[in-house]
Amino acid sequence: MRGASALQRTIDQWPNRDLACFIVWEPVILSDLGPPRSWVLARAHDPRAEQFWDPGRLVSERWRLAARSSGRTPPDGISPEDGAIVWDFVALFPPGAAWDDVPFGAAFSGHPVVDVVDDLSKALSAAPADAASTTAPGDAPQRTGAGH
Repeated sequence: MRGASALQRTIDQWPNRDLACFIVWEPVILSDLGPPRSWVLARAHDPRAEQFWDPGRLVSERWRLAARSSGRTPPDGISPEDGAIVWDFVALFPPGAAWDDVPFGAAFSGHPVVDVVDDLSKALSAAPADAASTTAPGDAPQRTGAGH
């Protein structure tokens, strides 16, 4: 949850920037029994942020499998090991980026979010004005009842 708040503070610095922010929540700890409650979703309240609940950890698995099969060094925070969960991770993609077979190619990535938001902000400063994120892979998680 601290990562969502830190991400909100970061995108607050760019109120006129054409950004698309996709926040994917997934079960990681025992108390993650269902989608985040509205008070949790409210931590990232910017209308450019869309929030998704991924109960099957499909996005995490996609990153993990890509790390395993790509032959490239995966971004920090992504492990190709069986059972690894990618979470508390942020990636900034250039405009038009698509998740084909390998979702790498981020202009910036890091984890935990709360520790890398300053670097994310620097990457946003250096990125073209229309830099944006990308959508999730094919089997997209369910959109939450995010308070937009």
